[in-house]
Amino acid sequence: QIVTLQAKIQQKEVEIDQLQSQIDSASSEKDTLLTEQERLLFEIEKLKREQVETHKDFNEILSTFEKMSAKTAAPILIQMSDTEALRILSSMKPDTLSAIFTKMSPVDAARYTELLAQQ
Repeated sequence: QIVTLQAKIQQKEVEIDQLQSQIDSASSEKDTLLTEQERLLFEIEKLKREQVETHKDFNEILSTFEKMSAKTAAPILIQMSDTEALRILSSMKPDTLSAIFTKMSPVDAARYTELLAQQ
């Protein structure tokens, strides 16, 4: 009976060791995940700050274009990439936008109008 009990004790000790190993592994994984979470939260904050700065910069550019005469703004917008020009044009006040369109060639005004309509 003592031998049987000693065998059970050894079996239980093996089980305890296995469970302790699982606990250690889970703890290590938890630490790794917490570190990754902290890194991602830092990255999110960094991206938010960059987004605010980008938005601020864009608003300054938009304000500059709205202060320009339509005659000056139209040729500049035509030389920009469609993506950037559309971003600016879609944010302009309707009166400013129409004034700029009148200073563009009919082909360019039609193209930008069509691209704006697709947004």
